[in-house]
Amino acid sequence: PVCLALDKDNNLYVSDWENDRIQKFSSNGRLLKVIPDGEGEDALKLDGPVGLALDSNGNIIVVEQFNNRIHKISPEGKSLQMTGKEGNGPGEFLNPRGIAIDKDDNIYIVDTGNSRIQIFSLTFEYIKQFGKEGMGDGEFYYPRGIAFDKEGNMYVADTFHDQVQVFSKEGIFLRKFGESGSEFGQFNGTRYIAFDSKDDIYITDYKNGKVVKYDKDDNFELEFGNKSNIINLSYPEGIVIDDRDYIYVADAGNNRIV
Repeated sequence: PVCLALDKDNNLYVSDWENDRIQKFSSNGRLLKVIPDGEGEDALKLDGPVGLALDSNGNIIVVEQFNNRIHKISPEGKSLQMTGKEGNGPGEFLNPRGIAIDKDDNIYIVDTGNSRIQIFSLTFEYIKQFGKEGMGDGEFYYPRGIAFDKEGNMYVADTFHDQVQVFSKEGIFLRKFGESGSEFGQFNGTRYIAFDSKDDIYITDYKNGKVVKYDKDDNFELEFGNKSNIINLSYPEGIVIDDRDYIYVADAGNNRIV
């Protein structure tokens, strides 16, 4: 499993990357639905589903890494709309990963291979982009996850720089935090991001096998997942937090959700 999303009933959606499908579970772990759920020429097909988000209508927006596109799917599992192809022009992608939807239903896609963020309307019309490959502020190297805090600021997991960069929703760079290493609060592959009810931030650290928590002022608070006496994560990817502040992590190396 790679990415996770929650609906308003706390049902959990999981992008099952290797099996090219999305699985939907109840909050207590009961399997409710698999997309696609059939074979044949008319069946919906996915190739490398990664980032997941739900729009205000309950439709699933999934990022397809290997098809280099975004795909809108109804709650019943029917294909509604898709856009994108391989490339580096507006509306084109190269191994895209993360997705987030803002309060206005605009869709933000982490175009990982092109080291940029692209923004689309709810109907998949291209709006704008920002970012490029580089070492400076507002520049990325293979970014993955993206999430919004309550104020609408955008947090991007700048994966190969082992940091998180923070932007206004218009894409203006505000600040960054995080450093490389294996000590407390350090990263080796920042992956995906989620916020709790206090706007504290949780980041999955892929190679260190942990989740790192910072407060809303970017101060390190705690980490978990790399201590075998409690829970041992292996290559954690997606993360979501429900309205009870329960944390769900895609524990990819162990093929499970914890």
